[in-house]
Amino acid sequence: MKPLDEFKRDVPAYLPGMLVLFDLADAKRRNNHLGHLVVDDDIAEFDRLIQTSVGASGLAKRVAGDKWLAIYQVGSLESVKALLIAYYRDQECLIGWRAAGQKEGVTKVVERTVRARIIRALRCLYSVATYSPDVNGLIEQLFEHNYSLPPNTPLSLSEAINTKKKPWACVTAYPSENPFCPFCEGRDFDWDDGDDSVYSGSGTCQNCGAEVDIRGIEHVA
Repeated sequence: MKPLDEFKRDVPAYLPGMLVLFDLADAKRRNNHLGHLVVDDDIAEFDRLIQTSVGASGLAKRVAGDKWLAIYQVGSLESVKALLIAYYRDQECLIGWRAAGQKEGVTKVVERTVRARIIRALRCLYSVATYSPDVNGLIEQLFEHNYSLPPNTPLSLSEAINTKKKPWACVTAYPSENPFCPFCEGRDFDWDDGDDSVYSGSGTCQNCGAEVDIRGIEHVA
C-alpha cells in the first residue's frame, strides 16, 4: 500500500483533528546546489522532528519524496509553528558559475560569483478535519493549493486559496550575468551535455567554435 493510502486508512482514528501538509520548499533547487546526500539528511532530520512533534496523540507520515501529512489535536497550531522554527536553517553561501573553454589548444576560464544565503524551510498548509468522510477531500485540496506560497508560515487552507501565489527560491541571489564563452563572451551554444541544475552544460560556442563546459559554484559556510 502506498504511504498516502496508509495515511488515509489510519487517520480517521485520530479525528477530530488538525490536518497538516508539510512540504520541503524548493527542495529541487537545494538538491541541485548541495547534492542529494544533503537533502537526504534534510528529509531524515525532518522525519524525526515531525514524529516527536505529533507525539502519541497524533499521526505523521511521509507521503511523497519531500511531503508529509500529519494529524494533530485541534488547537495545536503552536506546535506546528515550533516545528517550522526547529527545521528552519539559513546559511551563508557563495553561489555562481564557472565556464572553462578550449580552443586551438588554449584554455580560458571565467567565473562569476555572488554572496547569498541558502535557506532550508517548509511550506505548511492546514485545515481542521471533523468527520472522516471529509478527510480525503481535504487532503486533495491541500495538495491542490500547495504551490508558490510563503514558506516557514502555517497557512490555513482558506488563506492559501485566497493568497496571491508568488514563486520562492531557497537561494537569495545569483550573479547578474549568465554564463558566456570565455573567448568571445558569446552566450549561444550547441549543447552536447548537461542536466537540470541551475548552471550545467557543455557544448560548442556558436560564435567562435570554442568547446565550453559550464558548472555551478556552491560554497556553503
